[in-house]
Order: sequence, then structure tokens, then C-alpha cells
Amino acid sequence: MFSNCIQVKGYNRSIICDLQKEDYFLIPNSLYDFFNGDIFELNLNNKYLDDEKTTINQYISFLLEKNLIFEINENEIELFPKLDLTWDYPSTISNAIFDINNNEFNWEKIIKQLTAIQCYHIQVRSYSFLDFEQIKEICNIIFSSMIFSIEFIVPYNNKIENQNWMVLIENFPKIRNVIFYGSERNEIIHSANNGFSGVYKVISTIKSEMNCGNIQSEYFSVNIPTFTESNNYNTCLNRKISIDSEGNIKNCPSCSNSFGNIKNTTLAEAIEKPGFKDMWYITKDKIDVCKDCEFRHICTDCRVFIKDPENIYSQPAKCTYNPYIAKWQNEEGYVSVEECGNYSRETGFVPNKRKINKLNKEIWGE
Repeated sequence: MFSNCIQVKGYNRSIICDLQKEDYFLIPNSLYDFFNGDIFELNLNNKYLDDEKTTINQYISFLLEKNLIFEINENEIELFPKLDLTWDYPSTISNAIFDINNNEFNWEKIIKQLTAIQCYHIQVRSYSFLDFEQIKEICNIIFSSMIFSIEFIVPYNNKIENQNWMVLIENFPKIRNVIFYGSERNEIIHSANNGFSGVYKVISTIKSEMNCGNIQSEYFSVNIPTFTESNNYNTCLNRKISIDSEGNIKNCPSCSNSFGNIKNTTLAEAIEKPGFKDMWYITKDKIDVCKDCEFRHICTDCRVFIKDPENIYSQPAKCTYNPYIAKWQNEEGYVSVEECGNYSRETGFVPNKRKINKLNKEIWGE
């Protein structure tokens, strides 16, 4: 198998993540076991029954067709090492979120603090309208800074229709996106030729920081940075800092814990306070239910909206996928995770294998 094609085993099925082509393929657990056992022999000698040989040949044909495997001589295996899954980043903080709601930030002061901690990516999320000139003013401040990209998420207002967004994007190449939510339709206002920047209107709306934490397949990210980070850190909170609409410094605007206020605490000081980095190390392999999910290393996470607020390893509350039956909530035959096992604070979620097997037979006929 190509080193960039990595298998992830779930409770009911597995996937192969092609981290180069940024795609994934669903496979049965038996194929995962085939590759990860000691029986991968293409000569398929007498240890297999005829029907098993047929199945294995079908597997191999599928993998060759999808360009996930290639043929080599046995003595060449050591020439193709596995992909190194370590993850690192050249600064303490990689990204920051700022919530605005009719409040004003001292952007010059904040940008200096972000530069000091080498944070290169910013998202400005507003619950009150930011007009063209306000966005332009923030862009002017970051223009000569070390900030690499900035994204604006702003409520829609018909005033935006008469503004020259193309000129703004061309003059400020650090703008990644300007997204106006709560529009009457989804529409691209302007898309830059570099494929990096755009101005969009979307129907969906954001009323507050409580809209955070949604887990959907549309948010899957299949690439080396996400996959390697997921194997080592939390893909939502690792290297993140935020300031909520009251100026409180947090891991995420939705978090209840604050590590000071931007009025009297610097971002560098907040990062070093006890507890700030704790959730960075909660990987998907440690989280209830997620650790049994085949999508765990291409999915995001949430440690704020969880099913049991008293258990930091609890499943994200807004996840609508059940890995024990391989069904999303909107699919026929779906039942909740709670119907597939038992939960206690001492043990976390424990799957009921007998009940799950019965459900899978009813749903899939297996």
C-alpha cells in the first residue's frame, strides 16, 4: 500500500485515507485485518478456501483500481517505509478566533501580541454587522504584520451589495474569506484568481458562539496535516486561542473557562496559565465512541458541547453518526449510540456487542 494511503479501523467498518489525493474509501474490517495481519501473500496458497481466494482477489482488484496499492518484489519492501505520523508546528499558537458583538478591539495591540506568539491565522466572527470600511480598517492593520491569513464571518446586510469586494481582495491578499451569513441565498460575490480568497453569501446563520461544535461529514478534512495532528493532538483546540465578545481569553469562544481578559492580560500570559494547554492532548483515540469510529482522524472535535459535561472524554454532543451501525442520523435504520451500549462515569461508554450484532443484522441483513 502507498505510504500516503493509511487505514483506520472502526467498530463496524474501516476506511483507507488517501492523504495525497485527499479522499477516503470505505472498506470492510476484514480487508483491514487482511493488510494488518501476517497473511498478506499474493500467491494465495492452500491456506485459503476457494471462496476466500475469490474475495481476496476482489479486494486486490479494488485496491489496484483505486491506485491504493502497487506490486513489488518481496525483497523491496524495506525500500518503502511507512509515513511518519509525527506532528509539530513552528509556534506555540497557530490560529486565533475573535468574537465581536458591538464591541471594539484594539486591533493594533492585538496584532502585536499575536506576532509575539507567532500566530499566523485569524478568524474574526461577528454577531453585529461589520461594514466595508471596518473590514478594510482591520486589513490595513494586519497588512504589514506577520499574520498570514484572516477570515471574516459577518451577518448579511444589503449594504454589502454596492461595495467593490474585488478591489479589497486584490489589495489585501491576506484575506482568505469574507462570509456573510443569514443571506436569502448561497452566492459567490467574488472569487480571486489565486483560488485562495473569496467573498460569499450563505443562507445558514450564526446566532452566537453556541452554534459551534457541529460534527458532519461535510467538515471532514483528508490531508496529512489534519491526519497527523489528529493522531497526536486535538484537532479543534490544539494551538488555538480566542477572545470572546466580552474580551475574555479562552481556548475557544464557547468555553466557560477564561484565562484572563484582553484588557489586563496579554495573550502570551494567558497561554502559560495552568490548564490552558490541557485539552490540546485529548485525541480522538481517547474520546468515548470517537475511538471506535472509522472517521476519527479526518474529523474535527468539540470539547465544549459534549454529552457528559463532567467527563472531558465524553462524545461530542452534536455528532449525529453512530459507528456501531455505520449510520448517520438522517439515514434509514439509524438508532442512537445510547441504544448500542451502556455509559457510566467510571467506565465511559461500553458497547453492548450482543445488542449491536442484533441491530446490524436487522439493518444490514448480516
